[in-house]
Amino acid sequence: VVSAIRQRLATLDPRIPVYRVETLDARVTNSLGGEKLAALMLSGFAAIALVLSVVGILGVTSYSVSQRVKEFGLRLALGAGPAHIIWLVVANATRLALAGAGVGCVAAYAMTRVLGTLLYGVRPTDALTMGGVGTVLIGVAIAASLIPARRAMRMDANVALRSD
Repeated sequence: VVSAIRQRLATLDPRIPVYRVETLDARVTNSLGGEKLAALMLSGFAAIALVLSVVGILGVTSYSVSQRVKEFGLRLALGAGPAHIIWLVVANATRLALAGAGVGCVAAYAMTRVLGTLLYGVRPTDALTMGGVGTVLIGVAIAASLIPARRAMRMDANVALRSD
């Protein structure tokens, strides 16, 4: 096809230079290479941040549960059910996640000028996107806190009260 185009253009006007002949799809793909790389890198960083937040919330919640062993033992000895213990642990982690999501939304709003150049079809201050990301992070925090909550629920009240 390229040789036919060159011949046809040469018959029309031999002074027309023909170079870098490529399809429109190839031209668009080549011109958006930098943006695609930036989007891929940001997606990778977001995935790493999500994993780090899960590990961090799991660690903080596990530490909090280990510090409150006597409290949970006393609550269990006084008749608190396992659901109440789970609720205490998950509520604590949810409060931390809500605070983190709030700080994150404020920081994201402050970075709108920088982020605005990397977004297509979405405004940097899109409430649906920010709310969706916050909801995902809070859901991840609740899911991550369930592991230490189950461990706290299963502890024996006698052993917990005797521990130092």
